[in-house]
Amino acid sequence: MQRFQVSFLPRSRWISRNTVSPACCSVSAGRPLGQKKQTGSFNERRELQTLSWRERIKRGCHATWIQRHCTEAVGTSCVLEGPLSECHIDSWYVIIGAALPAVRNSPFCEGVLLNHLNEALMDPAVDRTQAPPCDSCHVTCTASILSDVAALCIFTSDSDGIKKKKRCLVFGRCSVWGACENQPGDLVLEFSAEPSVPQRGCITLHDGEPRYQQQLLGCVVFSLQNLNSGDALLLPVLSAFSRVTAAVVLCLHVCFRSVTFRCPAPSGVVGTVLVCVGFCPKAAARILPFLTDVHNCVGQLLGDEEDSGKNLASGCDRQVLQFVPMEELLTGGLTEFLRTMNSEIIQQKLHLLMQS
Repeated sequence: MQRFQVSFLPRSRWISRNTVSPACCSVSAGRPLGQKKQTGSFNERRELQTLSWRERIKRGCHATWIQRHCTEAVGTSCVLEGPLSECHIDSWYVIIGAALPAVRNSPFCEGVLLNHLNEALMDPAVDRTQAPPCDSCHVTCTASILSDVAALCIFTSDSDGIKKKKRCLVFGRCSVWGACENQPGDLVLEFSAEPSVPQRGCITLHDGEPRYQQQLLGCVVFSLQNLNSGDALLLPVLSAFSRVTAAVVLCLHVCFRSVTFRCPAPSGVVGTVLVCVGFCPKAAARILPFLTDVHNCVGQLLGDEEDSGKNLASGCDRQVLQFVPMEELLTGGLTEFLRTMNSEIIQQKLHLLMQS
């Protein structure tokens, strides 16, 4: 080795970065990526194509699951235990490419469910912003989430034996979470603006909309810069279909002792809520410079679109598509966590849209 002066070359400097295939070709949950699951005969599938999206769901294999009412909050048993140390941040790199017109497929959810959701959202007769809540479904209470956070936090005492309080940074409106501000416990709530929901013209982009991704990355960067050891974070997310949002969840996995989600989200919160407890500043220091660069890169691309006079509502030409290698996103328990979370988000959205 010394004779040939072999040295380590970071993946970001590879000439070709797409030659590593084993981890990218399959996910732990089953089929190779891109392989479609077909059900029924050819004639039955042709007949389904002539039906409305509601009828296709009713005749499909997910009908019972979508129409069932939620009886309890989901996500408490789905945990990413960290802080994750087995990640190679030095090999991370940013991929910029043509902007996504829509998110039609994802390795982090079942393609059939995502197709059902896109068809429902594209129906001009459906207004997702006016979909009424289901009276028969369980309503997640913000107080119960904060109680769970307090139970997971590790509180220490000072020299006088007084228990030190922990901060909980909440991205959301005070009108939603503020009623719990004086709840008993040792949590100090701090509020900040949550990422805005994409415009209706970008509805099938879901969490792949560039402006939303910029705001989501900004929330995470702000959190890593301001939280102290052992603090908690409550971050609402639309979904995690895109590789950028999936990488954001991985970053939180690196920086927190525990990451779970709550679905259905509390009233007034879109998507789901990521519950992150036990902040680790040392781990965050490793990832913060790179994450800041990614956030600046997304902002620069959006700024270039504005400078060129283009309307962002009509879509950008280029966007950040990925900043963590797929083999890291598809290893460990992250894939199963994302698939479970995304499935619950889709189920809740379709459940409400079916009744609208």
